[in-house]
Amino acid sequence: AGRQLLGIGVASAGWIDRPAGLLVEHEALGWRRVPLARLLEPRFAVQVDADSHVRSLIRAEQLLGEPRARTSTLALFVGNVVEAAFAIGEQVHGGSRSRAGAIAHLAEAVELYRRMEAWEAGRAAQRLAELTAAG
Repeated sequence: AGRQLLGIGVASAGWIDRPAGLLVEHEALGWRRVPLARLLEPRFAVQVDADSHVRSLIRAEQLLGEPRARTSTLALFVGNVVEAAFAIGEQVHGGSRSRAGAIAHLAEAVELYRRMEAWEAGRAAQRLAELTAAG
């Protein structure tokens, strides 16, 4: 009670056209051309900003994280998607058509993801063995 919603931020994997508030493509979900801002703004009567997951991580780091990250930073996200983003001079770059950061199609990114999966599986097995030994 007494609180007012000021805005909505949407962070998503995939190709997000930030100026248009449009999820252009999310391959894993099979989504194409989802007008996020146009769908949410009338419903909630506030401004909606949408951007890629990894560019949103950089914006959060600039606002809340290490002060040195406010001027220049690089982020690599390896999870259910593989994305990268960077900021120079406090400006997070989206690139041509907001496509910067989409690196999952690169063979090196796919290999990195596979190695990260294997590393995490190895760490989990090691931790399980430690817990089992501790008894």
